[in-house]
Amino acid sequence: GDLFNNTVHSVHSIPVCFDDVLVGTPSLSDDCDDTPAGGHGRDRTKASLCNTGRMEQFWAFRSYTKANFGVPEVLPTEHHIVIWNRPKSRRSVQHLSEIVDTLRATFRVKVTVVDWADYPVAEQLRIIGSATVHITVPGGGSIIGIYLPRGASMIRLYVKEFGLDFHFFQYLSHVHSVYRSVSKKGVDMPLLFNDVEFGLQRYESFSGHADWAAHRQHNDRGSNGTAER
Repeated sequence: GDLFNNTVHSVHSIPVCFDDVLVGTPSLSDDCDDTPAGGHGRDRTKASLCNTGRMEQFWAFRSYTKANFGVPEVLPTEHHIVIWNRPKSRRSVQHLSEIVDTLRATFRVKVTVVDWADYPVAEQLRIIGSATVHITVPGGGSIIGIYLPRGASMIRLYVKEFGLDFHFFQYLSHVHSVYRSVSKKGVDMPLLFNDVEFGLQRYESFSGHADWAAHRQHNDRGSNGTAER
């Protein structure tokens, strides 16, 4: 915003040239009712600036950026759970290693823990594009969820600021988003594993690719569908 205002809007500015420019779409509220004094400072007089009905625009932006980074659109043929780890963040989830170990033992699928900052953009897109279930905490890094494949599920865990980024992910028609609050005692494991199970089944039913039945451990499942630990 400052760069734009200080260059384009100023009659005294020196032109600024870029070799490459990536222009994104604004992350706007769903009620079109933010004011400069509160919320995200959006102009409430422009009622078109909200996310209602923008699913096609989000998908077009997603496809355009993937194409420009040379990342093809390929639906996963095997289940893959990708977890975003933020160890130094106030939003980080405790006991992550226990969650990962139990996921692997219960569902027998590939589970990958990532810190997006460790990967170049193209590799980030490849990793998230291979995920059938994405477990993440909120924040700017979680916006990468827009690049999940069709039929994938995103489980958003909130240690605080419950519902953060809801105004964006609510309008992604190709991704199923689940919002879960995390108490001081930690993640509700049976609830999380029910969400993961549903996400894996959902992808299977939508895509017809990943063989969900081959990954289920019928002998290790409780009668209510939650993992026995």
